[in-house]
Amino acid sequence: MKKRLFLHIGSHKTATTFLQNSLTRNAPALRDLGLLYPKAGRIHGAHFKLCWALKEPATRDSALEDLDDWAALFQEIDAAPEEIVVLSTRVSHFEAANSSRNREISVSAPRPA
Repeated sequence: MKKRLFLHIGSHKTATTFLQNSLTRNAPALRDLGLLYPKAGRIHGAHFKLCWALKEPATRDSALEDLDDWAALFQEIDAAPEEIVVLSTRVSHFEAANSSRNREISVSAPRPA
């Protein structure tokens, strides 16, 4: 099943924490509406661990599927019946992760064989 990914990257002082807390608190109700707010890679209600994994120098050239938090994310998305997936982080975490890698990051779950 084809899924749609929405990536929320919140700027400083734009209610990002409020949004993340609301998504976390209401995740079961959102699932009933066809929206997945994945647990994988999430800490304090946000997907910071996904960003942290991208900026780790030891894994800079690794495929996303080879990074534990990303692999768990892909598995959770693939196993979920929801067609809409939302990830959320702060712009500062995303920029730090992006600037530490020398290649374009493509966020797409591996296709089942």
